[in-house]
Amino acid sequence: MNVSREAIRTFAELTGDDAPIHSDPAFAKRSGFAAPIAQGLLVAAFAEASLSRRGDDAATRPFEIRFQRPVLTDDRLECRAAAAGDGQTSFEVVNQRDEIVARGGTGNALAWSSSAPSDAASQGSSTPADVWYAEDVMEHFEFGEAEIAWGDDAAVDRFGALFRGGDDTTVSPFPAALLFARGFACFLGALLDCPLPEAGSAGHIGDHWRLYRIPGADETVRVRYRAASLNGSRSRPGMAIVGFAIDLCVDAERVLEGEAVIMIPTRPVAG
Repeated sequence: MNVSREAIRTFAELTGDDAPIHSDPAFAKRSGFAAPIAQGLLVAAFAEASLSRRGDDAATRPFEIRFQRPVLTDDRLECRAAAAGDGQTSFEVVNQRDEIVARGGTGNALAWSSSAPSDAASQGSSTPADVWYAEDVMEHFEFGEAEIAWGDDAAVDRFGALFRGGDDTTVSPFPAALLFARGFACFLGALLDCPLPEAGSAGHIGDHWRLYRIPGADETVRVRYRAASLNGSRSRPGMAIVGFAIDLCVDAERVLEGEAVIMIPTRPVAG
């Protein structure tokens, strides 16, 4: 896949994931990138589509991805997959420089959502601070719910066309990544409205989801999101890994269960 500026723009239009880092070259340069970077979920959707084209029904199995490095405008991506035993498939997404930009797999249990909040989650102040660190987000980020657009066959077709192979074959019976991405955009907008630290905030490091059933075109789909877990980062002192549950529901029925994992600075130690 060639990650063109048009592909990034189309993905933003279809999902609502249109943060300036994906669309504004000047903003991207101020953030340290030579060009706007692709949405993490665009990379995830490419992997899902590639696996589906290889015969792995990635759209209907638990799917997990962790991002390793940013994908820039005009990067070219390739997905390399291998059987991992017990009906699982592992994959790597690499760019034209043979750098791994993401790793993941299908058929795995939803592991991240089972992690319990660490002791750090109980150290937040009783009232919101002027700047929210990971502990504040865990304590004060409110449960959110919103209705999302759904049932548009033309949008589903446009989404699939982004990842269609050179033989123009259909890549997936249903893009679960599109449904999760629309829910993720609702959650991300709420998170970015929080007064996060300017440096190092909202680093999107991975996602996982599981589709239970395809919503009908006439059904109302609602996204529900909340802060679910907080754990310190072993590789980056001063940062925390915060898991946000993102579920999509029709009435009381969950049709997709997912989680976004975000790296957020922890509160500095006084003195």
